[in-house]
Amino acid sequence: MLGLRRSDEGTKMKSQHSLKKSPAKAPAERVVKDIRRQTRRHFSAEDKIRIVLDGLTGDRLLARGIAPGC
Repeated sequence: MLGLRRSDEGTKMKSQHSLKKSPAKAPAERVVKDIRRQTRRHFSAEDKIRIVLDGLTGDRLLARGIAPGC
C-alpha cells in the first residue's frame, strides 16, 4: 500500500496525490475584474441621451412630489 492513506470513512483508500492542495486559484480581484469586463454594456449615443432624459424627467417628478405644498 505504497502511496495510499486511509480516508475518514476507514474503508476506502485515497492516494496522497489527491490529498494535496489544488493549484492556487486566481486572486479574487482578478476574478471580479474579469466579470466586470465581460458584463460591460456599450450604449449608443441615442440610448445615452434617452437614459439621461428619463433620469431628468424622473428627478423633476420626484422633486415636485416631495416639495412642501405640492
